[in-house]
Amino acid sequence: MKRYLIILLALTALFTSTLLFTACSGGGRNKRAFVDEEKSKFYGYSQNKDKILFEYSFDPNRSNDPATNFFRGSNDYHWVVIPEADPASFKVLDQEFAQDDQHLYFRNKVADFVDYDSFKYMDYSHLCYIDKNHVYQLTTGEFEDYIDENGETINKQFAYLNIVEEADANTYHLLFPLRGKTATDWAKDKDHVFLYNEIIEGVDVPTFRVLTSLITIDKDFIYVQGVSTKIPNKHQSSEDFHIIRKDNADIVYNQEYLYYVLVDDIKEFPIKDLHSISDFDSAWYFTIDNIVYYCGEKIEKAEADSFEVIEKYNHMARDNKHLFYKNELVAEGIDPKQVIFDKESYEFFYQGKKWNEESKQFEEVKK
Repeated sequence: MKRYLIILLALTALFTSTLLFTACSGGGRNKRAFVDEEKSKFYGYSQNKDKILFEYSFDPNRSNDPATNFFRGSNDYHWVVIPEADPASFKVLDQEFAQDDQHLYFRNKVADFVDYDSFKYMDYSHLCYIDKNHVYQLTTGEFEDYIDENGETINKQFAYLNIVEEADANTYHLLFPLRGKTATDWAKDKDHVFLYNEIIEGVDVPTFRVLTSLITIDKDFIYVQGVSTKIPNKHQSSEDFHIIRKDNADIVYNQEYLYYVLVDDIKEFPIKDLHSISDFDSAWYFTIDNIVYYCGEKIEKAEADSFEVIEKYNHMARDNKHLFYKNELVAEGIDPKQVIFDKESYEFFYQGKKWNEESKQFEEVKK
């Protein structure tokens, strides 16, 4: 006990001395005069204020307090010189933009091509921006040499605004799935469809839509995995498609067909009765016209009227007479209604016996 107390006292003394040293020395390398701290902690002055510096830490909300220096290290934050910047006229516009008499800057790069007044981030996109003239993708640049706050040359990568040259800013818009606005990598303008702001060739732009995170469509084809896998669109329209529920990205349907996607495969099922469609609140099972399917494969002997998934994120289901594991009939002769799922152990049990996935039987619990 005495040994641990000595170690604790030593650490406390070290911490206290570090705080005092850092406070007395003005915060070490991290203590920097910001150009406008309220607007951005990315922009600072060199010690004699003859240069503008950009901090390439990935934590814009970091603090200069001594405790931060102690726990994260005084060299955790670094700055590079913005060589084009004029300190006399330099002013910060917001967190990532600044300007002087000659240039507009995005982070540490000259960005005179940006129309700042109309520039905005596109909500729900993957680092995509737009102004009245251009669409931009925030991109990691090549390694380049920069001068740091100590006058030393460092080789670093920085993000920059890459103009999506083919995009028409006036008609460019994000494409959202049927579930509503959510993170998306799809977009289009009057002439092109984009995925990650790269043009997708061979699709019908006017009718192209995103149905789910996995499924897209135009009047000619239904696509998965971007557009690498496709089947003909027998509906010959991209309208009138539906989803069963918002968090199931695998199933869409129209009046005539249901489409189920598994990884990079898409299967098509004709529909007789729309009201018979259900996915049992599961990503694995669904039913059409009183036939139950698991991952697109028909389950023999399954009775759709009484079928239910025991635990939505697992692969065990039942009807009034049978127990199923994935698409197989298992443990015949038991009462399937007595099978329970234990949330704590994440196991299935039947009358005290535990499910064994390998043997596909309920077995005595080993003590």
